[in-house]
Amino acid sequence: MLGPAVYDLLATVGNILTILLVVRAVLSFFPPPHRSSPLYGLGRMLYLLTEPVLRPVRGILPDLGGVDFSPLVVILAIWVILMLLRSLLAF
Repeated sequence: MLGPAVYDLLATVGNILTILLVVRAVLSFFPPPHRSSPLYGLGRMLYLLTEPVLRPVRGILPDLGGVDFSPLVVILAIWVILMLLRSLLAF
């Protein structure tokens, strides 16, 4: 049975992933940093952490003319999953 401690762990991971996805979405509005910039490593790490989650969603979504809605879809999916788990556990 999934206990409160496991739910809290899943919720924490979901919240961290949500924050990373929001930061990545905001940073996508700016030009990428040069390779010699200290921010390049941060952007690369952000890409490596979020791309495995976003890539399958991009394969499902239709092409919307250069607008990437995959972070929004993943964030909504995280919230729905966490709400369903919480309601099923009823604590």
